[in-house]
Amino acid sequence: MYCDSFTVSAAQLANASFGINIRHDYLTGTVYIRNLKIERGTKPTDWSPAPEDISTRLTQITSTGVYTGTVGAGQIKVDSILIVGGSSYDGSISVRDASNNVKVTLNRSGITAVGGTIGGWSIASNQISKNSVILSSDGTISNGTKWKLANDGSGYVANSNISWTAAGAVTITGTINATSGIIGGFSISGNKLTNKAADSALIFNSLSGASYVSINESTYTLLAMRADSARTAISIQTYASGAKGITIIANAGSTSAIESFGPHLFGQRSGEKWNAPGVLFSALVKRSSTLYQQWGNGLTVTSFQRTGTGYFVCKHNLGHTQYIVVTSPYWDHSSNGHSNSYVRVEYINPYDFVLRVVNADNGSQVDTNFTFAVIGRNKW
Repeated sequence: MYCDSFTVSAAQLANASFGINIRHDYLTGTVYIRNLKIERGTKPTDWSPAPEDISTRLTQITSTGVYTGTVGAGQIKVDSILIVGGSSYDGSISVRDASNNVKVTLNRSGITAVGGTIGGWSIASNQISKNSVILSSDGTISNGTKWKLANDGSGYVANSNISWTAAGAVTITGTINATSGIIGGFSISGNKLTNKAADSALIFNSLSGASYVSINESTYTLLAMRADSARTAISIQTYASGAKGITIIANAGSTSAIESFGPHLFGQRSGEKWNAPGVLFSALVKRSSTLYQQWGNGLTVTSFQRTGTGYFVCKHNLGHTQYIVVTSPYWDHSSNGHSNSYVRVEYINPYDFVLRVVNADNGSQVDTNFTFAVIGRNKW
């Protein structure tokens, strides 16, 4: 490329045109003169066509500028820097699909893409994804139902079995194995839950109606229960040899071991002991071996026999002699016996006792109606 400079005078500029002569004397051979370019300034540039000469031509990109039209090349190579936009221009480059939908836009704000892939991730209008992992435009990232970290701080993991709200409420479905830490103020230590705070409590409310179970809920009761439906508030059963259902010890200063109000029912099965002295059994005898109006289950009467006039043998299962028998004649207008008699207790044995009805006038045995009650310690 040959360059030379010259100065155009004012008189030349006043003309509509002026000529430029190129001398080629003293030269031998063939001389080509082409791509002649005159430009104003002090720094020469490479040849480029004048804009008015390329208005109908394809887009051309040269070192001196970009001339618009339709790019007909299969590719454009830029060996240095391609600048779009800047402090003075808000240019952009866009890529469209066959339906003329914009897929990628490059401008001074950055790159906007709604299709394609980046680093193996598929690009959509509001998310990028790979396999089942999705990063949404709002900042939420998830993997189906396996795990999710929402932009508000909520989320879930472990196939949704552990979830939490933005406020920090955690829900866990499954088994929790913890040997340390704190839960509800209770310290976890191995196989123990410990809370030494004076106001610590365990409360189960509205179990059925107003039923509840509470531990240390009030300053008056350490353990409280209420059963509104037809069920048992406390049920204790033991099966191991030597086991005890309940043990209560009222040490010095205690008011009582048990304070109870309401009906009471104490049962004793065959072969069991009941160390609660009191009326163990009572019945009415009407001059026969039949017992009437009998009550009391502190002992079991195995047989009651009238073996003769005024002579009765009662066999039972107490197995001890720590009892007494109280008797009294019974007047019954429909079946009266001897009017002046008494009942004498004889031979209190571990498994039987004898009752003898005596004529108070002469001491002979007579038949009459009477009642008896066994008072003592039950079978032990």
